[in-house]
Amino acid sequence: NRIILGLMDRVAAVAIIDTRGWVTGWSEGARLLTGHPAEAVVGRPATELLAAERPAAALAARTGTRHGTVALRHRDGHRLDLAVTSCPLEGGDGRPAGYAVTAEPPGVTFAAQAFEQASMSMSVFDLQQRYLRLNAAACKVIGVPEEGLTGRFFLVTVADTESNRGFVRHLREVAETGLPVRYESFAAAPALNREHFWSLEMWPLRDASGTQTAVALAAYD
Repeated sequence: NRIILGLMDRVAAVAIIDTRGWVTGWSEGARLLTGHPAEAVVGRPATELLAAERPAAALAARTGTRHGTVALRHRDGHRLDLAVTSCPLEGGDGRPAGYAVTAEPPGVTFAAQAFEQASMSMSVFDLQQRYLRLNAAACKVIGVPEEGLTGRFFLVTVADTESNRGFVRHLREVAETGLPVRYESFAAAPALNREHFWSLEMWPLRDASGTQTAVALAAYD
């Protein structure tokens, strides 16, 4: 089997593990995450990296996606707990070919939890005003689950009103100028059955090179 260990950060942390459980590939991101250089890891059992027993439920899911925590031993000796998501992969013959396991350090996990569990409505749009992410509060306001909105242009998901057209104008402004915007709007909330007075803040999201990749927003009722 092959296990791909990925970190959604500045550099992806990727480890390739063969059917024997030995490491056959090691990315620069993996070195940055664990402190172990490729020459110290490749050609050795992956279990040597573990600080605790590997949770079978997280890494050995035959069907469906599983979530769990893996404890690795950093090069300097401290324990590194990583939140992992394991997705089984299939080969060309339809048989299991391994697992894609994405991992995040605790700080990244907490940031994701803060976004998802925030009491205010929070969303992320691409530079063409299409939904990328919404938290639970945003989905509650709109009355549509995240999977029903992701990838869709904002204006096709709402009524054609001046407030919604103004919302898109502000999204475009942030996308075009790269500058944050704060404004207030009296607008309807589709799932809340009445109009609300919103204070909205939008700001650009950038990758490690400084290139703008998306627009994030928070709406306070």
